[in-house]
Amino acid sequence: MTNKLQGKTALITGASEGVGEAVAKLFGKHRMRVGLIARSEEKLKVVAEKIEKNGGHALVLPADLRIREDIERVIAETKQKFGFVDFLINNAGIGFRGFWNDLSLESDLDTVSVNYTAPVILIRHLLPDMLKENKGQIININAIGGLYAAPYQGAYGASKCALVAYAESLAFELENSKVNISTIFPGPIDTGFLSKKNYATYKEAPDIVSAEYIAEKVMSLIEKPRERLFIGSIVKLLATKVAFFYPQFFRKIIEMKNTPPV
Repeated sequence: MTNKLQGKTALITGASEGVGEAVAKLFGKHRMRVGLIARSEEKLKVVAEKIEKNGGHALVLPADLRIREDIERVIAETKQKFGFVDFLINNAGIGFRGFWNDLSLESDLDTVSVNYTAPVILIRHLLPDMLKENKGQIININAIGGLYAAPYQGAYGASKCALVAYAESLAFELENSKVNISTIFPGPIDTGFLSKKNYATYKEAPDIVSAEYIAEKVMSLIEKPRERLFIGSIVKLLATKVAFFYPQFFRKIIEMKNTPPV
């Protein structure tokens, strides 16, 4: 794998911490060229140093994914510095858990912007080059929450569901090309995301995984592309199917282990 990836270019959103950082460091070990997108320039510089020490090349790209102009700017910078982008890793994500009337309209719109609109903009700008070269891969770090509607986080679920639908529509259109689009569906991940208000219960989930574990799964998709990669038990996967047909029953079951918002 190392020889195959050396010199390849990847663009990662949410690269300053958590899963994005873990993926970036792993790419660095394979001596790849990595574009790092996040809001914090200082945090990105720390990740970039780790990549450079591992033999890779890093490009720090501070940007606010709620702003289209920021996204288009960092895409242009990446192309100017590295040229063709082999891998787009749509990892950045935000979410707010609470009663709908306690959450602002701005938080809902921001969630959709970062979790759905930003990936679409990135895909629309990079996919034409991939199709022209007839190679490349888009990997979306989604969530099991993208397969059902969880209470108290409507905007988050909607944004994740929307990205699933968009990606799988594209997958159909890309079938006759060598460009791959993949979606990872993890459950709780041990990152700073779970330190946000009303998410503490998720830290106690028996199936919680590390950011490094997800990074390894990203590598497995690069080595052997597939459209969906579900991370979790068969029981949980079946539960998402039940949710489709019996949403009221499912919502009550899934929230039994979670503390209601405050």
